[in-house]
Amino acid sequence: MTEVTATDLGYAGPAPPPERPRDPATAPLEPATTLEWVALALALAPILVVVGWALSTGWQPLGDSAQIVVRSRDVLTQHHPFLGAWSSSSQDVGQDLNNLGPLYVDLIAPFTKVTPWAGAAIGIGLVNAASVVGVWAVARRLFGPTGSVGAMAATVALEASMGSQALLEARQQIALLLPFWCLLWVAVALWDGRAWALPVAVFLGSLVVQTHFTFVYQALIVLALATVAYVRRRGRRGRARSGREMDAGITLGWTAIVALVCWVQPLWDQFFGLGNLGKVLGAGGGDDAGTTGAASLRPGLGGGVELVSRTSLRPPFWFPGSLGSALGDEPLTGRVHATATGWLTVAAWALALAAVAWWARRHDRRPLGALAGVALVALAASVVAASLIPPAAFTVLPPQNYYWMWPVGLLLSVTVVAGAVAVATEHRASAEPVVLVAAAAALGALALVTVRPASSLAYVDREANREQAAARILDRRFDAALDRSGLEGPVVVDFDRDLDFSTHRYSFLAELQSRGIEFTFDARTADLRRFGDRRCERGKARYRLFVLSGGALGTLEEGQLVLARTREVTTGVPVGLVLQAEPRPTPEERAAMSDRCRR
Repeated sequence: MTEVTATDLGYAGPAPPPERPRDPATAPLEPATTLEWVALALALAPILVVVGWALSTGWQPLGDSAQIVVRSRDVLTQHHPFLGAWSSSSQDVGQDLNNLGPLYVDLIAPFTKVTPWAGAAIGIGLVNAASVVGVWAVARRLFGPTGSVGAMAATVALEASMGSQALLEARQQIALLLPFWCLLWVAVALWDGRAWALPVAVFLGSLVVQTHFTFVYQALIVLALATVAYVRRRGRRGRARSGREMDAGITLGWTAIVALVCWVQPLWDQFFGLGNLGKVLGAGGGDDAGTTGAASLRPGLGGGVELVSRTSLRPPFWFPGSLGSALGDEPLTGRVHATATGWLTVAAWALALAAVAWWARRHDRRPLGALAGVALVALAASVVAASLIPPAAFTVLPPQNYYWMWPVGLLLSVTVVAGAVAVATEHRASAEPVVLVAAAAALGALALVTVRPASSLAYVDREANREQAAARILDRRFDAALDRSGLEGPVVVDFDRDLDFSTHRYSFLAELQSRGIEFTFDARTADLRRFGDRRCERGKARYRLFVLSGGALGTLEEGQLVLARTREVTTGVPVGLVLQAEPRPTPEERAAMSDRCRR
């Protein structure tokens, strides 16, 4: 029997056009492999375990973390926060400044409003877990199974650098590390022309930029240049694809909605409140910005290079526990001067990243090129940020102001390793399974190191472990004292005699909130700006509640009643909550107090 062919049918027309290659940005996503799911589970394990530890032990946040948690419970009340936390840089610029927005406290508020401490663990844990899932999803979309497993290994390395107990921190410099890490990966997708990444990048960028000033420069620079790359990438693609304009319109529409939702509260404050956004832009952009105090000693370009090189770009890099020795073992003060080692370190990383970008472009590896592009921009943006972030009081350079270099350093390392793997698999395809197994083994080993609740940061370890017993004693005694006294608000909270800035100074406020006891603060104090101007004392409070520590607790005045006291475990400093009746002001005094509350 003769086989029928195209020639037998007599077809003499033109050959059919070759099949058009599928756009990688719209290629269908294969179902995740078992190994990818295991990698995600291992990266989430430190978060899940430490949240379970917090719930089972009765953990409560202390210090600044407690202040942020207490403030989150004001969401959708008469004291609703339209701004982020008060910034200590206010002392140097000569006016009160808050971080730009309340997006982070909005995210954890649904949980803390139900129960403050357990809610904080769950809410903060969910924000971090969502960030991990985001990194996993982006990495597998761009780089497949090997990329997702490698990204999860890098994520666990970031978790290991600080210890899992730091994953419960509401302090902004720590709380933003995983969201910022996720933002960097979404920026890679944006650079590669993925339309879905644009609204996600706007949301994550808004979260990071609003929550703490030390993340602003690098986040904005990375987002801006990734968006430029996105526009160029989309413009190069064929314009014949039907519906392209409609797709672009939908993307821009969702992006605009996300941006509006994220920024409506800071904008409301700008036009109808304190005008914080304008003050921040004025303080940051004016010729006289930073001319007083420590702010006049911004490190400059050379100092920025030196600071960046001292973080995660040289040994011990981002290895387990490395965040605990950020910027070295000794505190840095004064002006930082550039060194040859600093310049060489940054230059070596830049050359390595440029080599990866060149190879990726030559071999048409677009996702790898996008990764290298974002890494290069992140390195340059980090130098800019480090050169512009002013020191704190007494010209001290706080290590926590540079924690953001750990996600950046990891991204740089991932880029170099990804480039080496790409070169190896280009010449020998059989090397990819070996790389996958190696990444999985590293991930498993790091997860085992990280899963135990601990922290390399001394203050996190102190608050999460050593001071919890003292916190529970103070909380229990204060609760019992409120039951006995039948205290009703409003009550003025006074921290002026907390001479040692106690670790326990904010936690008791959550108990007042739970009982519906209104608390206020004296006019023109930092704590009033921390907890909202509507809490300004106008002469209505019947009592004053002092937080006393150290020697102040041994010099009580007549009429003062100690409601609760404890002793810090690490320092031995006594801490007490002391109540005193507030004298009734005259109408003239009350009017004067109201005038002081007007800003």
